[in-house]
Amino acid sequence: MGAGPMPKDDDRAREEFTSEAEELLDTLSRDLVELESQGASVRPEVINKIFREVHSLKGLAGMLGFGEISELSHNLEDMLDKLRMGKIAINKDLVDLLYDAVDSLNRLVISINDPALGQLVDITALARRIHQTVTRTPQQRGADAFSDLTLDEQTRKSLTEYEEHRLRENVRAGKHILVVEVRFDFADFDEKLRAVTATLSEAGEVISTLPAIDESGGNGIAFRLLYGSTLNDVAVSALAPDGRVSSLRKATAPAERGTPDVTVPVETPEEDLSLRSLSQTVRVDIAKLDHVMNIVGELIIEKTQLEALTRSTEV
Repeated sequence: MGAGPMPKDDDRAREEFTSEAEELLDTLSRDLVELESQGASVRPEVINKIFREVHSLKGLAGMLGFGEISELSHNLEDMLDKLRMGKIAINKDLVDLLYDAVDSLNRLVISINDPALGQLVDITALARRIHQTVTRTPQQRGADAFSDLTLDEQTRKSLTEYEEHRLRENVRAGKHILVVEVRFDFADFDEKLRAVTATLSEAGEVISTLPAIDESGGNGIAFRLLYGSTLNDVAVSALAPDGRVSSLRKATAPAERGTPDVTVPVETPEEDLSLRSLSQTVRVDIAKLDHVMNIVGELIIEKTQLEALTRSTEV
């Protein structure tokens, strides 16, 4: 289990903590400004980044025995988790609360060397405000947001709760919901997949990355990227020229305002969007398969870490 936490009065531990905590809080303050500037349409990666920073501060403070900082960070983390999952809305009161919480965390960190400053922080009042925000009546989801998509049940079940939430938000925002299927050689697929993901992320959101069967029979690996964007399938094909792009919008779904007309297939080809039957045999060298799974795990590490952090906030 390790050597356990270092004593609180250890000068070196205190100096290292305050230095790292101040750096985290400085970054956190800048990210809050970015969140506020984007308003209700804030990009999910901004909220996720803030969530991770607060989680890091909580863990660091808890390990070194700074209870008030750890407690406030834990409460803030729980609220941010609800925010990233769409269970509470972004509004002025929420933004003000985030700023107040970060200001209080800064004061608590400074008070490690100047105890008088800690008396200016009302932890109880902040915890009450956070609790009221977290327990506020959740937003109504309304009708099934996926009813206009040719999204098979197996693929839907493969999505994490967060990925399903992000897909729902992209649908509600009127974005084009696309599948980008790409194939790479084993030798460099990790670099090329990261490059494609980065390019697509500049014009939309890569909601999910799933390995798929490489039907070429060659020495490669295929992926299916679930993608939301204001760009249609033709424009996205230009961003990923080596991929196959198709829309998940049903033919009967109305076209979004201000977007180019897109021809949407009435039926999805069998070889296209659905997850392949698990009974199909994939002939892959075991060592290569292990390598693939390791790389895929790295590529989606942010999402899996966030899911793990979500579970930790519920404990």
